[in-house]
Amino acid sequence: MKANWKYLATALVALVLVAVAGCASGDIDDPGSPPNVLQVLLTESPPVTGTQDELGNCLLTLTEWELQMTNVPKNSLAVASPYNDFFVDYVIINYDWPGGGVVVPPERELPAPGTVAPDKTVSVKFEPILFQDFDTNMQGTTGLMDMQVVARYADGSRVTVPLRESLVVESCQ
Repeated sequence: MKANWKYLATALVALVLVAVAGCASGDIDDPGSPPNVLQVLLTESPPVTGTQDELGNCLLTLTEWELQMTNVPKNSLAVASPYNDFFVDYVIINYDWPGGGVVVPPERELPAPGTVAPDKTVSVKFEPILFQDFDTNMQGTTGLMDMQVVARYADGSRVTVPLRESLVVESCQ
């Protein structure tokens, strides 16, 4: 019976040591990161629409997309503005058109300026693709867009937020 208590006590001590070591393994948050988090949500991503005019010409219409950016403080000390603002500069977009047959546009850096104060949400509109990047073979297809929203924190540190979205290009037929 004493031997069972020894094993049980040893197992309990080992369990406590593992639990304490796991809790003391460091910070969850990077101490060098800003005291705020920039959250980005793509709220509007309409397709490129295709219609034919009375002469049979294909008209493609591009509607701006909208990003909604929220500055979320990590604690109550991070709510003072302008000391905790994010300054959004641009969106980097890399395109991919699976299936081939389309001239894939080059990487683009599109302006999307805006300032996001703590506990505030700001919307920014931008064009998801430039007109000169259209290929007639894009009609009726869907491209993939890997995007990075590039911003600066008030202390000058750079922040990037990745997004992935599909760009639907309708056909005129």
